[in-house]
Amino acid sequence: MNHYSNHPFLSLARLVVETRVPLSISEGFGDGQVDHLIVRDANGCPAIPGSSFAGVLRGLFRRDHGEVTTAKLFGRRGGDHLIEGASRLHVSWGCLHDSHDRPVVGLLLGEERARLQDEVLREACFTAPVKRSRVHLNEYGSASDQGLFHRVALGAGYRFSIELSLRHDGEADETWRHLLGLLVSPAFRLGGGTRAGYGALRLVRLHQTTFDFRRKKDLLRYAGLSNDLGVIENLEPTALPASDASLIRLQLDPKEGFRFGGGLTPLCQDEAMEARLVPVTERRVLWKEGRGVLGPRELVIPGSAVKGALRHRVAYHDHILRGCFVAVPAFDAAVAACDADPEHQTDKGPEMEDLSDNPAVRELFGAAADSDGDEALGHAGRIFFNDLYLKPETVHYLIHNGIDPFTGGVRRHVLYSEEVVVQPLTLTLAVADAAGLSTTTVTAFRRALNDLVSGRLALGAGAGRGHGVFQGLIEGLDTLCPQAGGAA
Repeated sequence: MNHYSNHPFLSLARLVVETRVPLSISEGFGDGQVDHLIVRDANGCPAIPGSSFAGVLRGLFRRDHGEVTTAKLFGRRGGDHLIEGASRLHVSWGCLHDSHDRPVVGLLLGEERARLQDEVLREACFTAPVKRSRVHLNEYGSASDQGLFHRVALGAGYRFSIELSLRHDGEADETWRHLLGLLVSPAFRLGGGTRAGYGALRLVRLHQTTFDFRRKKDLLRYAGLSNDLGVIENLEPTALPASDASLIRLQLDPKEGFRFGGGLTPLCQDEAMEARLVPVTERRVLWKEGRGVLGPRELVIPGSAVKGALRHRVAYHDHILRGCFVAVPAFDAAVAACDADPEHQTDKGPEMEDLSDNPAVRELFGAAADSDGDEALGHAGRIFFNDLYLKPETVHYLIHNGIDPFTGGVRRHVLYSEEVVVQPLTLTLAVADAAGLSTTTVTAFRRALNDLVSGRLALGAGAGRGHGVFQGLIEGLDTLCPQAGGAA
């Protein structure tokens, strides 16, 4: 019996999505120059694997409907080799669009290869369209030894075409609508670093239809459907589903200025005043009237920079709320005993809690699975950050003296310069399943955000020189996390 004999209906949708922030779907290995490569198609263009798209849909669908209903829709394996049910949802690979907003479908050969010289495609085909340096932080919130790594991604503004199709028996309208509604959820993110500002997509266009294979007319209509994802004939344009996400917005006004990361291109195009320390800037694709162009360089506020600071401050406030302090007299006694007889010392004294073991950090920002393979101990974070792009407005050029670390005096002939930016920011955070957070975690999170908007928590580089200090307001926190009121 045919697997689809009980499902004579087929709902099909072709949609166009746009990367709101960089997209980093890794191949799992590097080339000696970068730590990992991003997934590409046969033409060398970045692509979205259907398995990545379907896997995220499955995870979000399971969160709302449970494992049994999810298995009936997405399929399930009963054993090592036994397939109990195949997936009724099919997802194509996502094909990258050129500057004319047309997807590149199939292998380009001969004269068609010239299409890869398109401005948008040419930039995307580089080995590292976007390459960001990251620093691994230890349990004290400082950089770990040999903790520098890079993340390669496709930049913001690129568009992909993807096809979804669902076999059903004619009563799957609610399921189909729910699947399409997941596409606008803030938790729908692809690739790596989804909790650090990567992988967010924007649904640009949606065309769909339903075929009834019991009718000859629909069979002929389906047979005439082109395999080209850019062809939308016989498909009906559909209004994009509305997002009901509750977001936290931080309106921040810098006291002095800020600088995130170490960029390579100065904002001030003056050779006589070329700065050594400059903010990170990137280009993204801008769309207007169906044409895409690479825009000018813009300031980048990485979500990872905000996440790292808040993660450490949440742990700090959680320690206060739980009364987890290192007893100074006991610590001094342990050190003195160790100094007296270091070879026979057995009492190690009180140890500081590792940041990754903090319950509030694990609950909010996720936790890795146990090293022995216990997947039950691992879970994804509940909080999502977005990278922010800004057009530089006010740029200050600062000159510093190099300081001798031994004498504390000024080093001769050692001057360096720095660019800092002064303009307001609006950071957006989304928290999934906020109702499941404990009161202690919510209170620690609230206090950390209050520290940020009160100038007690700095973001970015140069915090020791007064950079990255903000004053501002928090919007949406009381609606999203109402169980712990007040700033204290």
